[in-house]
Amino acid sequence: MAWNPDPKVAAAREFGRKFGKDVVVILRSFSAPCNITVFGRKFGKDVVVILSMNTAKGTIEYASYGETKGLCSTARKLADVAFEAVMREWQ
Repeated sequence: MAWNPDPKVAAAREFGRKFGKDVVVILRSFSAPCNITVFGRKFGKDVVVILSMNTAKGTIEYASYGETKGLCSTARKLADVAFEAVMREWQ
């Protein structure tokens, strides 16, 4: 893939390097002013879900963040649905 200097892509790349993942997908909310918390705050997101994969190990993981207790619950639900969808496709 060609180099992409977009700050959001850079954040995903840094997450992958830090946690040993070669595939990282960051799902962001559509709304208000979210590391996962650092990412959200930097880009003005109140809900962030990161799906990551290590293809060599065959592992898929996710992390979620919500600015408040209610948004945290929303982020977790979104993460669960996204993770389940990825697992269905990869199995």
